[in-house]
Amino acid sequence: GLGSLGAVFGKLTFEGPMGMVAQVAGGPAAELCLRAVTLLGVFAPNAAMWHCYVSALQGLPTVHAAIINTVANIVCSAIWGALLFAEPLSLRWALGSLLMAAGLAAMTAAAPHEVPAPATPSSPAGDKPKAE
Repeated sequence: GLGSLGAVFGKLTFEGPMGMVAQVAGGPAAELCLRAVTLLGVFAPNAAMWHCYVSALQGLPTVHAAIINTVANIVCSAIWGALLFAEPLSLRWALGSLLMAAGLAAMTAAAPHEVPAPATPSSPAGDKPKAE
């Protein structure tokens, strides 16, 4: 769900109540600083999400890693939206999410479960053992 956390910061950066906070904190300079911090909050969780995803690819089949990443971001987006922004979770949204999760689960079931062994680097041509 790190990608969804980046979306939370994006919403705070561009749609959030920064004006009110800046008035309390000290005016336009404070608002600019707060926007810079929240903008960093957009990029940091996304970078962490990609790091986790690439790490997961080392031990999981690609399809499994993609499904875990996608479903986690969908579910976390709903939770963040409901808790922080009072966004409604409609029955249509729930059914759509359920259908996406079912489709992703079906893809996982159809995917091979073995993780291919990492390729070993080949030796340079000059390091071949010599036949006697």
